[in-house]
Amino acid sequence: MTDLFLGVDAGGTKTHAAVMDCEGNILGLGVAATGNWERVGLDASALALTKAVDGALGQSGRHRKDITAATFALAGIDWESDEHVMQGIVGSFGLGCTPTVMNDAFAVLYAGTLDGVGCASIAGTGGKTVARDGVNTSATLGMSLGEGGGAGQIVAEAMKILAEMHHGQRPTTAMLAEILTATGFTTPENIFQAVARDGFDLSEAMAPLFFDLAATGDPGAVDVIEAVARQHARDVLGIVSQLDFKGAPISLVCAGGLHTAGSKIFNSVFQTVVSQSGLRFETSILQVVPVVGALIHAAHTAWGAGSSPARTRLFDDAHARREDFRSAAQWAS
Repeated sequence: MTDLFLGVDAGGTKTHAAVMDCEGNILGLGVAATGNWERVGLDASALALTKAVDGALGQSGRHRKDITAATFALAGIDWESDEHVMQGIVGSFGLGCTPTVMNDAFAVLYAGTLDGVGCASIAGTGGKTVARDGVNTSATLGMSLGEGGGAGQIVAEAMKILAEMHHGQRPTTAMLAEILTATGFTTPENIFQAVARDGFDLSEAMAPLFFDLAATGDPGAVDVIEAVARQHARDVLGIVSQLDFKGAPISLVCAGGLHTAGSKIFNSVFQTVVSQSGLRFETSILQVVPVVGALIHAAHTAWGAGSSPARTRLFDDAHARREDFRSAAQWAS
């Protein structure tokens, strides 16, 4: 029997699953809505994971029992108890192996390095920073616990600055009018009342608005983007300080919409804070979907780490199918 690998990446927006053969060919892929149990609950998470896995298996013409190694890289796996709960869920899928469960940020690390050693900075819908020195791992634990929060932190910072404008603590900028237009509120008081009484929050989907405003020089938006970039950089420095990279250059793999938005402000602040630490980083932007890292991790359990023709083939295949992975129509419903 030849090895057949399953990789699953469940982030804050969608879930990807892919099946790969021992030569690195992607045989099938599946897409579903977010599998982040913190956002949608355990039942909805299990349904999303099932839909994505079955979609990938159906496209490959294989069955669950055919899988010889599987890695589920899932957002919301922050504690050992989280891992235990999700292990019970995916362990009931009837795969032909005992699947591995880990935080989805580790999939980025495995996709962006040959051996899974280094640091991964995720700044997307949410945020996460993880690192691995080959022996030990370290990770941030959530925006409410000092972690950079990606788009979620952008809109939270924007609301804070909007309140400061309203209170006369800083000059009012075009950001105020743009937020009113985007949300449909007529006055700042209406927004604040909705926040205080109805639990209203700015949508994470508004994050591009603040990047656009910052690019025009809007002081409020610039402060928003700089604050979030600074926090994500501080996360990197804090996490790597807990591990031993023995003085070697540290691979820093960045992924998520904030890192890839092309914002000169975000990128400059992030890189400045990281470089001022005196540590040596080799920074790269992940060029493939993170589920590739889940497939690589699954393959590592059978092959061990290192470069191989199969890895090269996997990356080529993932690039060729990029639009398939990006297709929102498959998972939006």
